[in-house]
This record gives sequence, structure tokens and C-alpha cells, in this order.
Amino acid sequence: RCPFARVAVWHALLSPDGVVGQYNREKWGVEVARDLPDVEDVEPTALDRTSLRGQGPLRWLRLDGQRSDALLHSPPPRHITTGDLSLEDALCLWAGSPPSDIVHGQCALPAPYVYLRGSLPAKHAGECLQGSVFEELLSSASFGSKPYSVSLYASQQGLQTNLHADEHSGFLVQVCGRKRVVLFSKKDARALRCPAWGRPDAAVNRRSWYDDGVPDDPGWSEQPPFQGLCALEVEVGPGEALFIPRGWFHDVLSKSSQTLGLVLRCHDC
Repeated sequence: RCPFARVAVWHALLSPDGVVGQYNREKWGVEVARDLPDVEDVEPTALDRTSLRGQGPLRWLRLDGQRSDALLHSPPPRHITTGDLSLEDALCLWAGSPPSDIVHGQCALPAPYVYLRGSLPAKHAGECLQGSVFEELLSSASFGSKPYSVSLYASQQGLQTNLHADEHSGFLVQVCGRKRVVLFSKKDARALRCPAWGRPDAAVNRRSWYDDGVPDDPGWSEQPPFQGLCALEVEVGPGEALFIPRGWFHDVLSKSSQTLGLVLRCHDC
């Protein structure tokens, strides 16, 4: 029923264990490793993350003629990204009934966690923010004078985006559900950078070498590799927003059965 959801261009991130990362889907693809015995017959919850990361079931595909050494310092993929989707097809994936033309070779995961992202066309982004505090912030140029880009996000409980730094500052805005966010400043994030940090041809170049989700357990900050680093931990609920500065590492965990929110990118901040 939301008019902005209908005009957004959607894609889905499908994860076998609930952790998603980031990669350039124009340069890299991900496929299910079919040569692993019986992997499709095992429930995702029964597969520990070590086995998933060490030998599959996901592996990289080079799509743009990258050199083979571009993968030397990149960990295995954590999810599959689909192509562009209509809202209807995205919701079918969310409901567990993917259209047949979406689930083929590289998108066939057993009962995946689903994370939906929808990009709003620029002409609709301003309409989405009309009458909000963000329209006032934009007019004040407090976070830059260029219009914010707007993306819609829907995720399921337990889904987690692992530690990463964005190229632009932005606001995480919650509409429904709650998310826990862990942040590390630029200074503290240096120790967590992946070996291919900043390398444009690498599959993973803006994330941490620690590619699991930050544990949701008491005392996690005193355990390796986080001890000695200054971490901020905050929970964001409906009607709340969190500003995340450019270059700060952050990990986002969905705490509610379903969460819906926006991300506003500040392009000159």
C-alpha cells in the first residue's frame, strides 16, 4: 500500500545463516557450490558458520574480467544478491515462495534468511521526506546541501549485516521493529579492516576481516578481537534515527520478527 515501496527498485540478499556482507553485484556473482556432499539436505540452522565460510556452500564468480588474485584477500561470500526485482517478486521471496525465474542455479539456497533493499528514484526521495525533520535538516545544510538518497530496508529477526564502513555518512531510520547497532570509530576500526581494504578490484574491500556478526551476548566487547577497542552499542526503535558517520565500522542486528526502515545517504558529509 505504500506508494514509495511501489516505485522503489528492489533486490534481495539471501543468506544461509543470517549474516550478510557487501559486494559489487556488477563485478561479482555468487553461486552455490554444488560439489559439496548433501549440503542442500541440511537445514541452514544446523550448518555452523565455520563450515559455511571454509568450504561453501557459497563461492565467488568473477563477472567483469577481474584478475584471479583479486580474491586472495577476500573472505568467502556470506550471501547471494539477486538482480533487480519488482515489489511483488521481492515480497514473494520474503514470504518463502520465490518466483521460478528468480531461483535458479546461483540463487537456490535452502530456506535462506531474506533481506530486502529498495532504492527510491531521486524524484521520489524528496517526496518521501516531506514534512519530516530530515527535510528541515536538508534545508539547514547541517549534514550537507545535496539531496539525500533514500533506500528502504526490510529484514527478518536474527539477520545481521557484518562490520562494514560506508562511503557516505547517513541516517538509519526505523519505521517498525528494533535493531541493535554496534559502532567503532575510524581510529578503532583500523585494527578490524580486511586485508583488501580500499582495493577496488577485490570482492570485499569495505568490511572487516572479522566477517561474522558481532555477538549479541553480555561481555562481547571484552572478547577477541574487540577487547581494547572503544565500541558504542545502541538499540534503535520505531520513530528513532541514528546518524552513522562516514568511515565508522558498524554491525546491525535485527531484533524483531520483522523490521522496516530507511537509510538516508548524505553525499557531501
